[in-house]
Amino acid sequence: MRADFGTGRRLPDEITPAKAHPGVDKQAMDFVALFPLTAHRCEDEESEECGWQLTPRTADVLHTALSRPADSAYEDTEKLNDAPITAEEDEEYEFFGRLTRITRRQNRAWRKQVARACDDLTGDIKNGN
Repeated sequence: MRADFGTGRRLPDEITPAKAHPGVDKQAMDFVALFPLTAHRCEDEESEECGWQLTPRTADVLHTALSRPADSAYEDTEKLNDAPITAEEDEEYEFFGRLTRITRRQNRAWRKQVARACDDLTGDIKNGN
């Protein structure tokens, strides 16, 4: 089960993940190799060895969930430059239009930092960190 996540309960067997998400190269990302599960015998709750562990499936979900928003954030940053987002423009911006209202007046530098943070997290997961 760790190596083959299958199609999942929501995706019919005849539709493979590659067909469902044609832009994503699943062969390039081996999350099982990047995030191997290790068994620990943890009698001591304070043990440093027995901490939280990122599973391959969670890494896959996080990578997928962060890849597209990073691209959208960069695109929105280029369109907006330093302009604030008005209430009428909310839906025009895929990433920044969905954030809370307090962020709508942020400048281009701040938006680039947010986009870069999403990109960095995606890169960390891709590299097994």
